[in-house]
Amino acid sequence: MALVDPLFAGQQLLLHNAPDMVSWAVIMQASSKRVVVTLTRNAASDSHSQSSSPAPHANIIELPFPGETGNTSNNGSDISNTISNSSGSSDVDDNLTVSPNSPAEIQPVLGPGPGAGASGSLFDWDVETSPPEPDTIPVLMNAPAAKSKPEVVLLTVCSGLLGHHLLNELMAQSSIRKIICVAVRRLSHRLETKQLPARSDRIIYYEGDLTQPRFGLAEGEWATLFTEVDTVIHNGSDMSNLEYYSAFRLANVESTRQLVRVCLPRKVPIHYVSSAGVALFAELDAFPPISCTSTGKTPPADGSHGYMCGKWVCATMLERVHAKYLLRFVIHRPSTIIRAGDDAEAERASFDWVNALLHYAHKTQTVPRVDHNAGAFDLVSIETCCNDTIRELLRDGPRDEGITYVNNVGDVIIPMAQMADIGLEKIGRAYRVLPMEAWTKVVVKAGLHPAVAALIETFI
Repeated sequence: MALVDPLFAGQQLLLHNAPDMVSWAVIMQASSKRVVVTLTRNAASDSHSQSSSPAPHANIIELPFPGETGNTSNNGSDISNTISNSSGSSDVDDNLTVSPNSPAEIQPVLGPGPGAGASGSLFDWDVETSPPEPDTIPVLMNAPAAKSKPEVVLLTVCSGLLGHHLLNELMAQSSIRKIICVAVRRLSHRLETKQLPARSDRIIYYEGDLTQPRFGLAEGEWATLFTEVDTVIHNGSDMSNLEYYSAFRLANVESTRQLVRVCLPRKVPIHYVSSAGVALFAELDAFPPISCTSTGKTPPADGSHGYMCGKWVCATMLERVHAKYLLRFVIHRPSTIIRAGDDAEAERASFDWVNALLHYAHKTQTVPRVDHNAGAFDLVSIETCCNDTIRELLRDGPRDEGITYVNNVGDVIIPMAQMADIGLEKIGRAYRVLPMEAWTKVVVKAGLHPAVAALIETFI
């Protein structure tokens, strides 16, 4: 099976983006059994390759095996009081990892979640992934088909780490005349503080939330929008680090289902931002750009590892939609996205445990000793993610050509056992390696939030 490590981008991973990292970390601490998986990037000359052969330079990472239980972390109970149970839509890769203000909102690590229910109910994944029927709103039924060269693009959640960069890249494409941004939370504040570009004839914003019907839009307004949209980029996602699948059904799965329904009448292609972490459920030795469902393996029936379950459900549903209706999909699977520049200075960055680990490693010129993890951090740059998306968005091809899988991975890989070597480029020598307890004291004294330090200690 495949996995990705936080805030590192590579061809193989242990964790994925900020959200995924947490999910992976939970899996890591839950199991002593580990497996090796190779996650590979799409070949530059053939981004649609679905070969199962790993790339020659693919990185091997040792991962925990899903389905086993048993907390091996000394800090498990403490972490349960510091990990954020964040709600509301956000970029899939721009979620707070911990929150110092809401410790009481978190469920115990590996404890029973809403997916299991008091009666121990289980999920039927065949039902969860059932394809929706096309929307039957008359104005959509009578509208012309979407243009093969997109001029109007709809983007969900443009305010997060990946979302605002995607918006900027879309603006840079002269062939795209209108960008419609939906499910934007706190829109007025974001515009006033210049977190988003100003409204214009080319950029249209709609405040709303992924959990709302039609993301908060009236039915007529929603239908009218989709009479002109040529392509959808579904980038938004809700994220809670330790929740079960049921916590994500509304914001993550039903939001995707809503988009599919409204895109079907005009055959509007959908670019779906998933996660490299879906490799968790494939249980393959290598995970190139192929379906995560091809092995027939499914997530745990109780819905544990809920965020990844939601991503798997959406991918499976999209595959079933294509098989039934021939709607075109591109499924993007980024690993942990590297924060740089203003993104690294944002408040959220300080609670992104991988970003924080690297920042304080450089600040103190020390790294923690990793005794029980043979994996590696796999990071991908914003540029890679955006370039991959724009390339696929503008690529010529028929609307019913199939599903393209894009593994956005492999820009930076840091083996955990060689973490000290990140100092070579900065100061010309490896950083000092300290026992975890000693390192934690050093970085907390240097300004790292204790909750984030506890997460790092738990996850690696």
